Amino acid sequence: DEKKHPDLCSLCDAVDYLKIYSFLRDRSRAVRVDLHLQQPWTTVTKVYVVVHEVCLRFEIMSMYLLTTTDDFLKNHDLKMAHKACSQVMEPLLNAYKVAHERYAVGDA
Repeated sequence: DEKKHPDLCSLCDAVDYLKIYSFLRDRSRAVRVDLHLQQPWTTVTKVYVVVHEVCLRFEIMSMYLLTTTDDFLKNHDLKMAHKACSQVMEPLLNAYKVAHERYAVGDA
């Protein structure tokens, strides 16, 4: 009966995290691009900031997970991982700056 209903952890045993990372990174990048195209309206919204924060956390976590085994290290390009973090951080830091400036002026 246990084989018919495996727990969630055992379901992940056969999954290649690099494939999951590639899929999720592609989808999250598409969301960020859509938000970027809606500028300047979206760059000051909470959704814009939250999306970029979640994407940055995902990139950092993935960078760690993909460098824990030799198998992942062979297939994962660390320079590309740093570039991915940079692509998320730059607009996020800019959004923080704009929000801080608006808050300082009392326009929040």
